[in-house]
Amino acid sequence: MAVYLGVDGGGTQTRAILVDAEGTILQQATTGSSNINQVGEPALAERLGKLCASMRCADETVYACFGLAGSSSPTNQTSLNRILSKIEGLHPERIHLCSDADIALQGAFQGSKGMILIAGTGSICLADNGDGKITRIGGWGPAAGDPGSGHWIGNQAISIALKQADGRLSETQLKSEIFTQLEINRLSEITERLHTPALSRNKIAALCPIICDLAETDRQAAKILNQAAADLVEMVIAGKEKLGIGNVPVCPMGGVLSQKSRVRNLFINELSNRVSNIRIQDPELPALAGATL
Repeated sequence: MAVYLGVDGGGTQTRAILVDAEGTILQQATTGSSNINQVGEPALAERLGKLCASMRCADETVYACFGLAGSSSPTNQTSLNRILSKIEGLHPERIHLCSDADIALQGAFQGSKGMILIAGTGSICLADNGDGKITRIGGWGPAAGDPGSGHWIGNQAISIALKQADGRLSETQLKSEIFTQLEINRLSEITERLHTPALSRNKIAALCPIICDLAETDRQAAKILNQAAADLVEMVIAGKEKLGIGNVPVCPMGGVLSQKSRVRNLFINELSNRVSNIRIQDPELPALAGATL
């Protein structure tokens, strides 16, 4: 019997699900990050190999879809295809590799017209016109800014904290909060703390909730979030214009745009002020279901 393996691999966690042709869940499993940029090829090969071994049923034909973070670049695609081709029990012709955003889009609308906007550690917008044409806005990584993302918000907070420390901006609570999180007790420690390998992309993004809490009373924190929301709106508008579609649903996703997020509210308000024929909705299915589809 044919079974379908869906894998949703992000920078923090990887989830896998095995279903039959009717969509009945047969097995589920989780493991750590499957972003090849973070863990490297050897470690990822071992991790995915163990994950798939734990999921497989004997004597069954497995069709697999791997939606993996970091799979957009041609170099990474070559490495990932090499890893997947060596997983025992999986046939290369029955494996589909795509990004974690691609499976989120598939799950959100099941092939119908719509847009997803993901703002987590990074940010990306994908739009589907319903006829097979998909366009992408953003998702180019931290070096390109990842506007509106947790990493972008964290970086902006660090920049403003340093301006306050220099006296270029009036000091607010933001500086003390950021310095506390980065364990900066004296100005002489700034360079060392900011250039340590321990200050990873995820740790910078982890500053985002602090900025969201501060935004109620700190004008500089509020300014960061307002700009984040505006940048995310620009991504949605660009996606809509590139596809040339009219009334379109948009699914905001990711931690920065979670249901109780201040940025989500700012984003929705800004979007409604600028565009009349866009509506916000929840995804029809989660990304993991999108992988099995």
